[in-house]
Amino acid sequence: MTNRDGFGAWLTNVVERPLPQNMKARARVLAKELAEGAYAPERFWGTTFTSDQHERHLTGDPLDRYLEHRWNNAEPHFELLERLGYLERGDRYVFRLSKLAMELVDEVEPATVFISYSRKQSSAFALLIHTWLNKEGYTAFLDKELNAGVQWRDDLRKRIQGCDFLVAVFGKETFPSTNIVDELAWAYEAGIRIIPIWHEGYDFQTARPHLPEELFDILDELNAVRILEENPLQYEAAILAVINRFQVTPE
Repeated sequence: MTNRDGFGAWLTNVVERPLPQNMKARARVLAKELAEGAYAPERFWGTTFTSDQHERHLTGDPLDRYLEHRWNNAEPHFELLERLGYLERGDRYVFRLSKLAMELVDEVEPATVFISYSRKQSSAFALLIHTWLNKEGYTAFLDKELNAGVQWRDDLRKRIQGCDFLVAVFGKETFPSTNIVDELAWAYEAGIRIIPIWHEGYDFQTARPHLPEELFDILDELNAVRILEENPLQYEAAILAVINRFQVTPE
């Protein structure tokens, strides 16, 4: 494989990874991917970069291609990476990756989790799960974190299929919901591990008319986390049960 082929394959893989919304987390992603490029067997670029004359972007070939396709040239500013310790300044226009940035390559990323829920019934509980998981160091996503637009469904599918787990919150009025059916189907197609939570006396048999038979059969066999009473202690116990299931590495 040539350097060019290797870079193309790497870039294709990188572009499929979901990006966090938090700017500090985005800067970490950029620093890690810059280090990946420097560490790659083909060495897509070195550990030293220059900024353009307007000091808006790091520049170079094939770095420019990476920034365009991965970030649409709206990547975190290199001065933020400098403040966070990922870049060290040399001359005015010259920056080099720090030891901290290079160490990111060997770090194991925390599990990423998409939370599927009915806005009509389960919004408050889904937000609680989202807050708790992020506090515990996981990377959790809700559909409200995506920008609305013509590409919304494609972005949602990519986000789900880029996660390690999908936590599906089911309540009495979850179905019919075509959005949740789609989210479950996308996760199943990609081999994403699904963890169901049943609350408000949910009976999964009510989902049968709304799900493809194969998907219903798979979900029906899963051991759901069940909330028997709607109170803070039960919610806490359910979230801890979900976290325990994250300890099993997804296949």
